[in-house]
Amino acid sequence: IPRELDITGPMYLQAKLSGTLQQPRFTGITPKVPFLGSSDKNAVIEGKAEFTQNRDWADAPIAGKLTLTAISLSQFHSLPLLRQSLPADFATDGSVNVYSRFEGTWNQLRMGALVEAERSEFRLPGWFHKPAGKPAELRAQISRHEGGFALYPSEIILGDAKMLISGALTQGQAPRLSIKLSAGQSSLKSLEPLLASPTFDGFAGNVDYNLSFEKTMASPVNGWAARGALNLVQVTLRHKASGRKVDHLNGLVSFYGNHARAQNLSFRLGSSAVNATLDIADLNRLSGRYTLRSPDLNLTDIPLPAAGGAGRLKNVV
Repeated sequence: IPRELDITGPMYLQAKLSGTLQQPRFTGITPKVPFLGSSDKNAVIEGKAEFTQNRDWADAPIAGKLTLTAISLSQFHSLPLLRQSLPADFATDGSVNVYSRFEGTWNQLRMGALVEAERSEFRLPGWFHKPAGKPAELRAQISRHEGGFALYPSEIILGDAKMLISGALTQGQAPRLSIKLSAGQSSLKSLEPLLASPTFDGFAGNVDYNLSFEKTMASPVNGWAARGALNLVQVTLRHKASGRKVDHLNGLVSFYGNHARAQNLSFRLGSSAVNATLDIADLNRLSGRYTLRSPDLNLTDIPLPAAGGAGRLKNVV
């Protein structure tokens, strides 16, 4: 049993054996295991397995269901796959429940799973905070094959927001994890309770996106590579320190690995219309360059270090 599963107490197993010595059949298989340091037997499998004539476990057809209850997220977070793939400052607390059905063989396994995480908390400082008590759910379709795992288009629910997720984990000498997130035009207001920006709040408007993320698991030093596009439609946000609003923000942000570019951003700052280009050279450090242009800039719309700024500037760059 892998040490990372942290099974610290006694396990329970019940099964019925039938068939022949050449082709034994196990039914009513019910192991109960204290999973990830739990004091209770919180992992329960109910299933069956029928060996082929070569009595190789990997070729035996299996089917059943798996229930994981009150799984500690802090313990789950310590599993090697998650530890390698999640950002170092991503923090979790609370617990999740997992309900799954599976069938196939060990090397060709198909699974459907429901993950409930309402009692959990997720934090990525400066970006995202899902507090305990907010709905969070994943309905997933997964298959296992000799090359790794595939996640078919599955639904994630976070609060009032919904999105589709798919991906794959390829194994071998250079394991890679890829994830794709997509959503049609949806309200940014539904995501506002989960956004943890230190600079802005008051989010409104619509977004749609189709983004792919990829990471080489053998090289934990390298971050995620992002590709795809994020489309902003009539977005509004408020600068916390000054109270000033940016509204009618429209434009497309494109991602190219570890950098991003936007060439057609437009928004209003008070009574001033502004256009912008943005080139982020390094998404891991959020460093980059931008250019702002306005045909008619009202100085009272921008926070100046000296008081009394008034008047208008034409064709500002």
